[in-house]
Amino acid sequence: MWHDGTFYDGPSYPGLEIEDRVGGGDGFASGFAYGFLTGNSPQDCVNLGVAHGALLMSTVAIGAAVGPAQANANPVKVTVNA
Repeated sequence: MWHDGTFYDGPSYPGLEIEDRVGGGDGFASGFAYGFLTGNSPQDCVNLGVAHGALLMSTVAIGAAVGPAQANANPVKVTVNA
């Protein structure tokens, strides 16, 4: 990201196993937006975006794993402590 004359680059995850690329960009955008809206530095915003995009691409989507008919059969509850 380019901001105020400085380029901010995110971390790389060389050992990350990509399971599903769908949603990686949306994950980056939501992580970045979260960082921005909570007042983080530009570098932290990029880092949050990269981390969330990587997390989404390293997990298999429920619909892809079991098919759309079973996707809502056993919902998973996820708790995030901020």
